[in-house]
Amino acid sequence: MHNASRSCGPPIIRHQGANRVWREVLHLGTRCTFPAGHVQPGIPGEGLYFLTQGTVRLAYTSLDGQERVVLIIGQDSLFNEIPSLKSQVTPGVGFQCIEPVEAWRFPVSLLTDQEFISAYPHLISNLLQSMAIKSTSLFSHATEGILCSTPRRLCQVLLSMAQNRQHFGLSQTDVANMLGVHQTTIARSVRTLRKQGIIGRFTKKELQILDQERLAAIAEGRLELGEEG
Repeated sequence: MHNASRSCGPPIIRHQGANRVWREVLHLGTRCTFPAGHVQPGIPGEGLYFLTQGTVRLAYTSLDGQERVVLIIGQDSLFNEIPSLKSQVTPGVGFQCIEPVEAWRFPVSLLTDQEFISAYPHLISNLLQSMAIKSTSLFSHATEGILCSTPRRLCQVLLSMAQNRQHFGLSQTDVANMLGVHQTTIARSVRTLRKQGIIGRFTKKELQILDQERLAAIAEGRLELGEEG
């Protein structure tokens, strides 16, 4: 019998460094700077951005005002490429600068310019590969709520933070928004993880992993939160 609880994979939290090769064509772009807190909506035809400094987060805001963080985008990554290629606006989709940002904007027409494509086929290939990674992340966010329990999804996020040795500046509220669940649900699971000695402090500035082996076991579905083993 197929075990759906073992089918979901760890979420992609941070997309960074995947498009480093685009640095060789910065001379074709326009330098832009944005302050921390700036929100850049996903606009068709706006162009794609290459992030050289800072961090942005891709978020979706529903009609009732609830926000869900989908992806953290770091240095040497492209963003806004998917909205830019669309002909219609996707309501609620935006990129928020977590810190001051420097980026280079390329016109979307570049992607249909035959001279550019002929001269830089490796950049087009790189773009397609990174778009596939992001599409996988979006698909994961759309399906993980069905296939995985909330405690397991939380442990996947915490494990990803620990393995990358970066906290990303995410608070418990941010993680709740990312997973699409209520903050009290995350707080309850965090309390259980603390009680069992798996994690310590979990704030916007600090994340303490005390037992990474057990955290990984829960994230991978080999152990249930609250189960002794």
